[in-house]
Amino acid sequence: MSRLIAQQFSIELGTPFRTTAIITGISQLSMVAVAIAAPFFIRRFGLGATLAIGLAALPIRGLIAGTFDGFWMVVPVQMLDGVGAGLLGIVTPVAVERILKGSGRFNIGFASVMTVQGIGASLSNVVAGWLVDKGGYPLSHMIGGGVALLAFGVFAVYRREIAPKQEQ
Repeated sequence: MSRLIAQQFSIELGTPFRTTAIITGISQLSMVAVAIAAPFFIRRFGLGATLAIGLAALPIRGLIAGTFDGFWMVVPVQMLDGVGAGLLGIVTPVAVERILKGSGRFNIGFASVMTVQGIGASLSNVVAGWLVDKGGYPLSHMIGGGVALLAFGVFAVYRREIAPKQEQ
């Protein structure tokens, strides 16, 4: 979604480098801040709640991007991108470690998760480009948010398996 937002406003504003720098900078700064805070959130609220917050940020992001016009929407959308990326980047290996604890299979498990994530990210770019071509940027953002909402739903159903409590 970030690439599409950068593309959309670069074309609209005629300033591709500045627009892309602003959009990328907002998400990266928020991602770093949230990633630094993630261990505190995990200790304070638990792995499941932290993962839920990271997943919840993404459909909200799609809704805002798909609903509102104007460059100002970049700020909340990219901050939510940073929240999702910052939290998910930290909680994913922690969740894999808890699920596979004692099995000796962390590396293969984590590699499998990252492979699926990479395939999804690659397909997402193809599908998003096609959606922009068929229905415009708002459609693409809303569908992306819908997929994120589906992921949140899957997590809600399988929360105990995906984010088990830490054994003492």
